Amino acid sequence: MSRRSSRAVKKVNYIAIDIDGSEHEDVYTEPITITDSSEEEDRELAPASKRKRVISRSTKAARGPKKVKSASTDALEAPGPVEKSHATSRHDPTRLLPYVPALLDWFENQRDVRGMPWRKVYDPNLAKQERGQRAYEVLVSEIMLQQTQVATVIPYYNRWLEKFPTLETLAAAELADVHALWKGLGYYRRAGFLLAAAKKVKETYGGHIPEDARVMQKEVPGMGRYTAGAVASIAYGIKAPVLDGNVQRLLSRALALYANPKSKQALDILWDSIGALPGNINQALIELGSTVCKPTNPSCGECPLSAGCAANEISKLTTTTTKPPVADIEEICGICSPLPTTSFSVVRFPMKIEKKKARVETSVVCTMKWTSAGGDQWWLMTKRPETGLLAGLWEFPTIDLPSTSQASPDASDDDGMIASAL
Repeated sequence: MSRRSSRAVKKVNYIAIDIDGSEHEDVYTEPITITDSSEEEDRELAPASKRKRVISRSTKAARGPKKVKSASTDALEAPGPVEKSHATSRHDPTRLLPYVPALLDWFENQRDVRGMPWRKVYDPNLAKQERGQRAYEVLVSEIMLQQTQVATVIPYYNRWLEKFPTLETLAAAELADVHALWKGLGYYRRAGFLLAAAKKVKETYGGHIPEDARVMQKEVPGMGRYTAGAVASIAYGIKAPVLDGNVQRLLSRALALYANPKSKQALDILWDSIGALPGNINQALIELGSTVCKPTNPSCGECPLSAGCAANEISKLTTTTTKPPVADIEEICGICSPLPTTSFSVVRFPMKIEKKKARVETSVVCTMKWTSAGGDQWWLMTKRPETGLLAGLWEFPTIDLPSTSQASPDASDDDGMIASAL
């Protein structure tokens, strides 16, 4: 689904305090990065705000964050002629219906290629308890796959089911146990959501995840519209739309939707479109978007939907031989922005939007160690708030200095703020 939210860069000076009260400043010249992120497309299209945390172990202030040129709407082309208008029929999802059988045949051959242990053939004859167990497995996989690559998730998923084989065993666990098993996967709040979801389902629904996607989304912690639709359709065989980052990109191209992908109008069109397609193609669309209709270098020649893909049709146009068709005034699309015709590449879709600049935060971190006569060591740690970045995790005592939009121009400014904080 990413899909992005605002980012923050943290610059930290470390001051070590010995047990006798004396203090000294340790100098580290190499920077390290602590980030709570991963590389997969967003599974949920509207996740909570995420921040990147970068800690620089240096006594000298940075001159400023490295400026990265962000992609703008017209970053891929020079100024040139544009498509004046097009009909709303271009965005009609029924254009894909004739190609659904080919999509399902393709997925049947691809289902087990990547070795996902949570991917199983739907069996309508399962008993209620077996369906509930299947829903639990799908829920675990979907939460883990949010912002994380499949290859990374597989070993974590296997270890998770060894430790918590059922929803009931997870509901009886403590947050510390869950975090310990999640270590290294990133976005630890997801582990907390899984635990909270298990406890809620155990207490309210007798350990059986509701089979109605709307109930899941409303009542179960951590389940957004995408996750609820995925569990309902994959585990229970119920028609429910799913729209993650991969499917959003695929549909934006299939329907040639050139609008801000984060706008309500664009998202409404995509959610309605996926809802108009057969419910048994959800996993096929997710797999197709992930492996074929990739952000760059899509394999259109291998795509079972290519013959019905509007972006693929447009990509065959040339500014010298073909003029874009002009739509009837009563059928003109009012959602899309003008489509530049200097390049008709499929990768123009979805529309690129400018990314927000990272804001800068400066913090002071104190490390305090006590060593016994026998050589045992203890470190002073504090627990982070239960909400926000790295919620509920342990860290060295940290003081956030007044936030600034840019890094300090010189070291003396940082030294003054640090002295005030101490």
